[in-house]
Amino acid sequence: MTLRNGIQDLAGPSKRRHMHVGIVRAGIGGLATAISLRKAGARVTVLEAAEQLSEIGAGIQMTPNVSVLLQRWSVNKEIAAVAKQLGANIYIDSSVTCIKYQESETVTAETKKSVMYTFDLLIGADSINSITKRTLFPDVLPEPPTTNCAYCALVPYKRIRKDPVAKKLIKKLTIEVWIAENTYIITYPISAKKLFNLVLLHHRPEKLRATEPNVPIEEIRNKYKDFDPRIKRIINIIEKTVNTASRAFFQYLYYITKH
Repeated sequence: MTLRNGIQDLAGPSKRRHMHVGIVRAGIGGLATAISLRKAGARVTVLEAAEQLSEIGAGIQMTPNVSVLLQRWSVNKEIAAVAKQLGANIYIDSSVTCIKYQESETVTAETKKSVMYTFDLLIGADSINSITKRTLFPDVLPEPPTTNCAYCALVPYKRIRKDPVAKKLIKKLTIEVWIAENTYIITYPISAKKLFNLVLLHHRPEKLRATEPNVPIEEIRNKYKDFDPRIKRIINIIEKTVNTASRAFFQYLYYITKH
């Protein structure tokens, strides 16, 4: 059964109201799904692994049709707030560790705290290290489209301003792009201009098929050692990569239903 059929094949609004849909992770994709499902009349529970809902330094580019959809949903700032206002239940610090669906007509998700949730439909919006994907297709890895990857890191602006060379780069808080052969860097401010976000892109000899958190800092510094001294000074300030530092550009969505 597809997700579309799982909603539209139900006979009448009363059954839609009783359908309980679980969503793994509360990223933009998961929360947008929660909003659309609530508007369709389904009961929705979102299970998020993080201890709080916050930005993690990712840059999101949205096409006009997506912007129109968000405007239709009255999403101006926090998409999670809209989902909650519509009645979606969002639980943080609820990393899903086990999914069971073969022995019952429902789907059960268990969190790291041993809390059990039962759903008619479970949607995995948990991206590259998806527990949903590992459950449904344990031996299958999505094929990355290219060898293009990215290190991701955050540096507080107050630290950059203490460096006599690097501070010249941030006189204007704008988006900057640095380009070299097979490598480039995109930087921009986030968190009300308190954090300097770095996306350090490069090509590897082979495709990367899994996120690599906490990449060694020396690996990153060596990759960009020939760049402009100002941006190199900022790279040298990095203490660790963001925990979700993805070095592969592909996303996917999985769902499990026994309804």
